[in-house]
Amino acid sequence: MKKLFKKIKKLDKQIAECLVAIDNMENHNSKIFPHTSEDIIELAGFKERVKHLKNEKLVQLSRLEDAISDERKKIITDVKAA
Repeated sequence: MKKLFKKIKKLDKQIAECLVAIDNMENHNSKIFPHTSEDIIELAGFKERVKHLKNEKLVQLSRLEDAISDERKKIITDVKAA
């Protein structure tokens, strides 16, 4: 379960970094000059990355829930056996 917590924490960090980059590109660049096609492509790439990272986080959270459920079942079985 520790590995799952670490993966989720890493995904949270990556998502936060991408969101900061998106925010910076959307707000800062538009004040200086209009978005170029390269900016728009890069921005879309960041947004796609966030979507991918969020999906991966959901998968990891689901695995964590399964692990917790399995652990609960194991504890209940041990208590009943005692």
